[in-house]
Amino acid sequence: MTAASYRTKDEMISMFKNLCDDHPAVASYEVIGKSYLGNDIYMFKIGNVSGGRVLWDAQLHGGEDAGSEIGYWFAEWLLTSNTERANSILKESCFMIVPVINVDSYGRTNANHYGGTVKYGVNLNRNFVSGWGQSGTSDKSSEEYRGPSAGSEKETQAMRSVFSRYNPRFYVNTHMWGGPIIYSYRNNEAATVSALKTEMDQLKSEYGGTPYGFTSIGGGGFAVGDAGILGIQSFLLEINDNTTPSLSTVESYYYPKCRLLLLAMFELVYPSPIQEHVPVTEDNYDGEWHNADFTISLTASDSGSDVATTYYSINSAPVKTLSADGQPHITTEGANNKLEYWSVDEASNEETHSVLTGIKLDKTAPKGSIVIDNGSPNTNSTSAKLSLTATDSTSGVYQARFSNDGVWDTEQWESYSTTKSWGLPSGDGTKKVYFQTKDHAGLVSSRYESSILLDTTLPSIETASQNPGEVVLADQSVTISAYVTDSGTGVESGRLLYNANDSGKWTDLPMTLNSETSLYESTIPGQQAGTLVQYKITAYDSAGNKIVDSNAAYQYIVSGVISEFPAPMGIVALLMISTLLAAMVFQRKRLHETQD
Repeated sequence: MTAASYRTKDEMISMFKNLCDDHPAVASYEVIGKSYLGNDIYMFKIGNVSGGRVLWDAQLHGGEDAGSEIGYWFAEWLLTSNTERANSILKESCFMIVPVINVDSYGRTNANHYGGTVKYGVNLNRNFVSGWGQSGTSDKSSEEYRGPSAGSEKETQAMRSVFSRYNPRFYVNTHMWGGPIIYSYRNNEAATVSALKTEMDQLKSEYGGTPYGFTSIGGGGFAVGDAGILGIQSFLLEINDNTTPSLSTVESYYYPKCRLLLLAMFELVYPSPIQEHVPVTEDNYDGEWHNADFTISLTASDSGSDVATTYYSINSAPVKTLSADGQPHITTEGANNKLEYWSVDEASNEETHSVLTGIKLDKTAPKGSIVIDNGSPNTNSTSAKLSLTATDSTSGVYQARFSNDGVWDTEQWESYSTTKSWGLPSGDGTKKVYFQTKDHAGLVSSRYESSILLDTTLPSIETASQNPGEVVLADQSVTISAYVTDSGTGVESGRLLYNANDSGKWTDLPMTLNSETSLYESTIPGQQAGTLVQYKITAYDSAGNKIVDSNAAYQYIVSGVISEFPAPMGIVALLMISTLLAAMVFQRKRLHETQD
């Protein structure tokens, strides 16, 4: 009869102990290690331990207990069903189960808070050695914290000892809420995985259930990675989807699916040697980037006899020994250096080789560049835009920092981006911005810099003059001249704007510099008589500063002229008429004097 709710850790351990005690001829248990808080971690062995072995575990994440329940039901079926298949498995094979790995906690992490410096504890399925550092985080405030070093946790070490000592043919590491799916470790034999699928399809007609689908997974600090590199066919089983099923649902729906997987494995399992007393070698690689050649320390122990020799090979190079060559020394730059190591004891027992991958070394600092305002030589604003480049082909660009004085005292590192808004110091003159970048190995680039001339002072326009001056005749063009200067970045351009009869529509004309007079000049075309012409001058410097001289006196009215003559001829005609009138008056005056 199914329980109403999931059993506690203590209840589950007691149930397994009782089951084994009821069947002592074919069932036993042992303590494989201690938890952080000193609690025993139990493994139960159901069947012939000398036969082919299938290892099942649960609660690596403390609250994911469906795997414990399913493992118990399968063990109970093996021991009590008295079926031909169950009896055959008990005789020829062994179901090994660690129902509760994380015995101290119901969370995703263990109970090791490292003296209060770690908020939740260590996520055990990010703490295994193979590919450590490729998943999880170094953030001690996260539930994904992978621990200070590969294999640092006691629970991790206990499971690694089981892998090495018992060398099961199959290993299933169970989880909840990420499926339903089976993740096959990337080094698994393709033919074995294919055979599993075939066996599951054949067994479902007899036992019911729908087989799980398969996909692949790497070894980023996962338990399946440490088992997989030993040649164990390893699978991470996400039992259910992202909802929490009732225990009755687990038994009626998910247990049949898991049973198909286990039965298929027992169809394919075969015996392999058990190494009761073999050396165990551990490394102290921290999983982080290093920026100088460094040593990885190997430590070997043996419960049966003394360790004779520890061997290792770096990047598949010739094998070395600790006694003759010292500890492994990493000198090759890259993100995936490899260290294979193993030990042999005085009784000639050889440990299964461990392969540590993802060893990271970067000895080359990043490079970069900086440009202010897209390379403009001048600006009239203290608000600048920085364009940045940074490259690092090994560990990758990580952070950047900036300075206006080139002194790195209070400047903080920040996330790198290809652009950044930046404030220049006030006050006209040349301004420099300095830039450095840092890679993931902690290497800092050279100091890069870019400069720009800050000019916030407006150009100057002296009072303009017009030619002709007060009298402008119809159709007569008018030249406007002004002396324009700029003490900063220099005059960029001058513009003359005019409108007719206060229309509000301004015509924009360029002004050119007269090299002889040093005046900026432009000409307003001739207008009809009676037209009111207003004008103003605008000047820009090279930094974009603008000044407008719109003096109220900058205007004139076009005078009328004799329509038969063009403007210059009209002036001549007026002079001739005036002269003729004067001559006529003088002649009449002389006649009058003669008559008198």
